[in-house]
Amino acid sequence: MNSKLVRYVAFAALAGAATTAIARPIGYGAVPGKEYSSRFDMNAAGLASPGQVLAWVGDVPVTNGVLLPSEEVDAIANFGDAFMQEVIADKFSMILSFSTSPSSAAGSLDVPNAPLWYSGATPEGSGRGVWATTANVDPLNLPRQVDGIELWGPDNDSTHWSDRGDLGGAAVRSGGGVYFSSQELALAIKAPTISDLDLDGLMVNDFDGDIHSFGVGDMMLVSVAANTFFDGGEIWVITRDATGAPVGTFLNHGGVVWDTANKVGALFGIDTEEIDGLEAVPAPGTLALVGLGGLLAGRRRRS
Repeated sequence: MNSKLVRYVAFAALAGAATTAIARPIGYGAVPGKEYSSRFDMNAAGLASPGQVLAWVGDVPVTNGVLLPSEEVDAIANFGDAFMQEVIADKFSMILSFSTSPSSAAGSLDVPNAPLWYSGATPEGSGRGVWATTANVDPLNLPRQVDGIELWGPDNDSTHWSDRGDLGGAAVRSGGGVYFSSQELALAIKAPTISDLDLDGLMVNDFDGDIHSFGVGDMMLVSVAANTFFDGGEIWVITRDATGAPVGTFLNHGGVVWDTANKVGALFGIDTEEIDGLEAVPAPGTLALVGLGGLLAGRRRRS
């Protein structure tokens, strides 16, 4: 059994552990391997740098992380994103970032200093609120908008990403090329056209043995930018059926179905419907049951 599958089985066994109603998940300071991309890719000095992902510890300046071959990174993930299965099972909290409102000054959210939010699972009390402020992420160059977020594991382990605008018809890319095409994304979420389809939020669990191919048994969580057909607040679970056809179903989490009818802005008290980044965290105390060592080993990238 490979290390990634061992990690998944251990986490699945934990899924029922967080059953006490709580106000919020564990804090950002307890999470290793934090990475993000900004609305306009920049390096640790705050200068434009296409494809640059930044590593952040919390409350101290960021450092340069992995440099992806992208003109503008829009979403990041690891092939074995921790706790994704627990989010799908409505056991652990989501971490979200949001696209800026068109009316917001200087590209900042209408609720200032709050780039990362949490949305609790049903057994965690379904609470929602700020998880990390802009100063928590980078006090030197306050991020105007976090558009890609990757948590857990070692530093700089983003293996999958999406380009802004899904250039070349690729909704998700990896080091091996196109991981999931825009045409497949349109089929999965029943979008009539790919002309204005742009994947925004991303988590990946790749179990088929080839991390550069989205196969039967692999799963993703995705959101898309607001367009003619969607308001940007939707979250889909993407899989393939037995024939290999892509299938998308709306996430049911925290007492809410994350479909177009769900008013995301009202849930969080902010002036936007558009989700821009996706991640996951457990409730306090659950990490102690497996230990961070096992987590880091399970997230080690394959060569």
